[in-house]
Amino acid sequence: MKSLFIIGLLFLVVLIESTLGLTSTMHKHFLNWDAAKTIEDTNITLSAVNHANAQVYPVIKEMVATKFFRTFKVDLESECPFWAMERLCGVEGGCSVCKCDEKEVPIPWKITTTHHINRQGLFGRAAGKRLKWNDKNANSWFPSPPESHMTYVNLLNNPEANTGYSSKEASRIWMAIYTENCFQGGDVNAMCFEERFFYRLLSGLHSTITTKIATYHFKKSEFTNPLDGSPPPQVFTYDMWDPNMNMFNFMISFPERLQNMYFLYSTTFRAIQKARDFLLDYDYSTGNATEDQATKHMLTNLLANDKFQLNVTVPHEDDSSCCYDESCLFASSCDADKVNFVAQMQEHFYNISRLMDCVGCEKCRMWAKLQMLGLSVSLRLLLTERSSLSTVTSQLTRNELIALFNSFKQQAQSIDDLQRLLDMAYRRRISHYIAFGYFGFIVVVVLWLLYAVCTKLYRRRFSRRPKKKKRD
Repeated sequence: MKSLFIIGLLFLVVLIESTLGLTSTMHKHFLNWDAAKTIEDTNITLSAVNHANAQVYPVIKEMVATKFFRTFKVDLESECPFWAMERLCGVEGGCSVCKCDEKEVPIPWKITTTHHINRQGLFGRAAGKRLKWNDKNANSWFPSPPESHMTYVNLLNNPEANTGYSSKEASRIWMAIYTENCFQGGDVNAMCFEERFFYRLLSGLHSTITTKIATYHFKKSEFTNPLDGSPPPQVFTYDMWDPNMNMFNFMISFPERLQNMYFLYSTTFRAIQKARDFLLDYDYSTGNATEDQATKHMLTNLLANDKFQLNVTVPHEDDSSCCYDESCLFASSCDADKVNFVAQMQEHFYNISRLMDCVGCEKCRMWAKLQMLGLSVSLRLLLTERSSLSTVTSQLTRNELIALFNSFKQQAQSIDDLQRLLDMAYRRRISHYIAFGYFGFIVVVVLWLLYAVCTKLYRRRFSRRPKKKKRD
């Protein structure tokens, strides 16, 4: 009786642990994902990024929803310069872009192509001196399309999700990125740090996009076929999608690719951190004083010193301060010197940016261009000496800042999505353990009840038997 009771308790413990034990240890055991692992070429662990992102993501998510950051100018008209391609915006997923109505574009942006910013006397400038946004292309990392090809889009009305674009064209573009525009034929083991740095950024961008597609893959039936007979919504927001867990199960079999997503996030994080004072000093004006003030308040909250930090958890062998420091670049034994290598990296990046015109899905092309533009800004900030940083930041265009923060938000969202997908995959993988726990517990309870009933009946029957009289 006692042994059955003990066995039942053991089954109950297994059941509770399986149901509620959503820990990094469980993820490591069942999904080959170890959050305590250090990101390659940094001294930052995955869990440190998760911790920082848990504080950063809610703030930046709200911030990029403001008028300044949600209004993005993009070229959707330029033809692919490398091969003939087919536009594929008639697919089921809906890859056409919902463009801005004229009323959505801030009035000050229509009056002039330059946008004034107000410095507060930083870096030797006189207080109140006004500088202009530089809307001309000072960014040699990214192509400058003709103004006639540019159009404003509302990013909130065009969420990055599955559009059904998975043709040979998509594979062709990624193949071109990895094989034609990377170093050493894509062999990470044969690369020095600077080459791995560039490769991991591109791989991280790939993983960021793939995570989005896996997370926001199927449109929920209650929105595609409303029960009340109303037409489906014109704009699908992120909460209207269900994940594709089969796709994610394939992704998790390549944990090094997902780790590169963390590397990309850390790089953008570091770039924004480096330019923090400049970014806080910009005047994010749209003509709506109340909303502009709220935008500035959220930006200040985002870049607060106690929040916008990546904690170092693993000491570096040679330099404990070199956790993620751009000074580590060009400190290895690469053959090319810094100037030549940066020029080579620029050329690769520029070619990859031009490849974005070959994306047949319009919405995919829009997000790809935004994230490539944002990454180009991150690289410019990281590779600029601090003594020249003020010159580079003063050349940033309004569109580049919008791309920088929105690309960072997309990276932050993908890392947040990854945590949810890991938990869902974990639950699915241990579902048979949970079922076994329930079944075992029920079997033990039934056996215990049968034992109790049989014992009670036996005792009752035995007690009713007439006692034999003892003979004299």
